[in-house]
Amino acid sequence: EIYQREAFMGLDAGVRRNLELFETLRGREKRGSLLWVLDHTRTAMGGRCLRQWMEKPLLNPLTIRRRLLAVDCLCRETLAREELSRALSGMSDLERLIGRVALGTANARDLRAIAAAAEKLPAVRAVSEGLDSELLRGLTEDIDELRDIREAVEAAIVDEPPLGLKDGGLIRPGYDAEA
Repeated sequence: EIYQREAFMGLDAGVRRNLELFETLRGREKRGSLLWVLDHTRTAMGGRCLRQWMEKPLLNPLTIRRRLLAVDCLCRETLAREELSRALSGMSDLERLIGRVALGTANARDLRAIAAAAEKLPAVRAVSEGLDSELLRGLTEDIDELRDIREAVEAAIVDEPPLGLKDGGLIRPGYDAEA
């Protein structure tokens, strides 16, 4: 995503501190801050997203309304919210894992973690498609289930790969990329 500075309210360090957004004034602890109260996220990605939303409040009333309607939808749709929570539970941090792949620092366990997370994406999509929110439906349409990546990883890499490449034994016996 392209970051557009004018789309967000600027909050300097003093304002953040006095509003106790991320830590309390007295103890400088997360416990008791607004983030601590609001953060019921199930994944590291969700936690980062919430923190970013708090660090950079929106300015556009239409964008704010779309986000509020999405939150309202999830508050009203208790069963769907719980299903979504279950689908996301235990999901690895795809943003960080994909970042490692892009930087060329990913290992075989990272690839297995991506495949395991990708396995959860169809359930996330199925639950999200039925929600009554324009924003959530739009996000659902953008979900790439990574089926091709998951299948390639599952076909090529053993279930419990070693940490380092030098250890060997990470490719499944009989796997042939040319076949």
